[in-house]
Amino acid sequence: MAKDKWIAWFRQVEKQSGERASDSPWLTLERSLTHRDIESLGEKWQRLSPLARDSRWLRVITQCINTWPTGLPLVLAAIAEQGIARPCVLKDVIRLLGNQIHLHKDPQRFADSVVVSLLSVLGKMDPGTVEVTQLTVYRILKFASMDKLHDLYAGLRKYNCKMSLDTKMQFASRLAKDINHRERSLEVVRDMVQEDNLDINSVEGAALATSLLAIKNESPLKADRTRSAAPPVVSEEVHKFLFGLGLRPNIITLTAIIQALCEIGQVQKAFEVYDLMVELGLEPDEQVFLTLLYGCKTREYYASAERVVGLVKQHNIHSRFIWNEVLHTILLAAMKRKGKGARILPIFPAMGFAYNKLFHPELLQKFLITDLKHHTLEISDKVAPPDWLWPLIKRTWRIVTALPNNWEPMQPGIDTILIMLKGYIQGFGRSISIVKLYAHFRELIKSRDPLVVGFMREAGPQLHNLILKALCSRASRLRFALDIVSNMLKDSIEVRKAAEEAGRNPEEDEQVWLHPAPDIRTWGILHKGFVAHMRYKEADEILEIMNRYGTAPNLKTYNQVLGRYVRRRKPAEALDIMSRIQQAGLVPDAFTKRFATRLHRRLRKHEKTPEIMQLVESMAGGELGGLGAAGPVEANEAEHDNGDNNYADLPADEGRITDYAQQKQAALDEYDQLEAELSQGAVSDISRSSGATGDPSVWQESWTQSKG
Repeated sequence: MAKDKWIAWFRQVEKQSGERASDSPWLTLERSLTHRDIESLGEKWQRLSPLARDSRWLRVITQCINTWPTGLPLVLAAIAEQGIARPCVLKDVIRLLGNQIHLHKDPQRFADSVVVSLLSVLGKMDPGTVEVTQLTVYRILKFASMDKLHDLYAGLRKYNCKMSLDTKMQFASRLAKDINHRERSLEVVRDMVQEDNLDINSVEGAALATSLLAIKNESPLKADRTRSAAPPVVSEEVHKFLFGLGLRPNIITLTAIIQALCEIGQVQKAFEVYDLMVELGLEPDEQVFLTLLYGCKTREYYASAERVVGLVKQHNIHSRFIWNEVLHTILLAAMKRKGKGARILPIFPAMGFAYNKLFHPELLQKFLITDLKHHTLEISDKVAPPDWLWPLIKRTWRIVTALPNNWEPMQPGIDTILIMLKGYIQGFGRSISIVKLYAHFRELIKSRDPLVVGFMREAGPQLHNLILKALCSRASRLRFALDIVSNMLKDSIEVRKAAEEAGRNPEEDEQVWLHPAPDIRTWGILHKGFVAHMRYKEADEILEIMNRYGTAPNLKTYNQVLGRYVRRRKPAEALDIMSRIQQAGLVPDAFTKRFATRLHRRLRKHEKTPEIMQLVESMAGGELGGLGAAGPVEANEAEHDNGDNNYADLPADEGRITDYAQQKQAALDEYDQLEAELSQGAVSDISRSSGATGDPSVWQESWTQSKG
């Protein structure tokens, strides 16, 4: 009887509520949270009574933290409301979200979701009731995208959230790094001056002004092409804005302006700023001239570079970094004049002439296999260079003749020696010369000369990399390149083992310095060499050898392989490389996203499984369909990275070389011939090599044959 009364009462309550007990709002709310259905969760939440929402709000947040921490920003935005959400709990939850950003595989995406959730919560609560700690704001702006940063700053101001002066300076500095958000960073600076009484001429204000003036001219691939941003602020407008705030120009701010103008190619305006610096009575320092010379070199303003050299002499500034730029300018100008079919570049005589006027010759001579004096040509205003050298030096002729004559020579640095050796190797016409240079280098290491020991301690494998890069330029030299890397591995392992057995610290042992192990750049040069000559099987084996010896491929190497597989229409291999990138925890760059976008277009319908699509979308970074397939990418890629791991000049398809087997056999025959010459001592005199002689007539003959 009692049971029947209880059932009748229960049905009456059920009828009054109009719902079945199994479909109660709380049970469906839990089910939506378990299934991670945010839309359903929001609808079920609104169906609860205010009293039920008040009692269960904290329970939902706790359950989400325990079962679905990545969805906490979405859940918080869906159930936060005035009178229900407690400000103290909101403060702790927002702080928890800030602490979790760096733990995610894609911190930027999670940080953006935290910004959206935070702004939604602030919009539902009364202004000033929610406290956001400065540390939380800093952790968010460290990873969030530029668009979300501006939204966060505007939201915090709109809802009366406190921001310290340091926090605002962080916002301004981050926004200033993107040229498309430079105007927004100026708004933040204006707010600091008006509201926080920031002195633009203080240490903090001057540092902020310098960051605003330092414009970086980014590659178009780095820009978000799907965003319709406002036109970027011109550098001149930034100058007027800061000077309007009362900024007094000093040597640091004016140098930053010069650097910004050189970055965007306005070298003539940079010289106008230099003239202003002189008019204000400021004394230019080494950094000013180095910045001007770098801008002239990159933009090929050689007449302006001659003026910089004259100014350096006038101010009597002794700096090897400035003269390194001069040597590098001579080399780069000649390399741009080199024809596509030319195998040698006899620019070293001009570089040797400039080097002898500026630096002590002892250290460089130790690394050369010929006499440096034989490479020096007498070049002056009255003595013109020979005809075979003139095409390479005519653009930098006046720079060379403007160099000082009676200055005390300086000690060269590592960068100086490497620049000179690069020009030296460019003049080698035969592979045997490069091999002889490497053999000479190994003999120097065995002799343990004090100058060589000091050089190797700082240089590491950079000289090996220079020789490797020259060997990898031709298919017949690849086996020599493998031998060099093999020697590096064997020698470095042996000396480290000997140092450990003797109880010495390997990091401070002299023998370890003299026998450096291959670094990521070494492997990158070797890998690119095999790829460029379509030796794909060996290139893939190099990746395995890298991992075996403890050097993980970097993103550039992975992009190199990924681009090759995408171009050759091998989706399975491309997906495997994407998985490796993801497992290594590397953040995809603009090239990874471009290759992933191309791969997405080439996948067939049956290949687009959910797992594959999730992987491709994570690599593309939300840009699927955002980048057009038309248009050459090689130019942008070459601009993005001019290093040894760039992938702009890789072959598009192995079908480009129709008779690959014959070329491969010809390369092997040439290698056998070189090996025979080495073993029999056929080339006993290195001067017989066209690129290793000091006789200018041989340089002339080699250059003429190369042009022909």
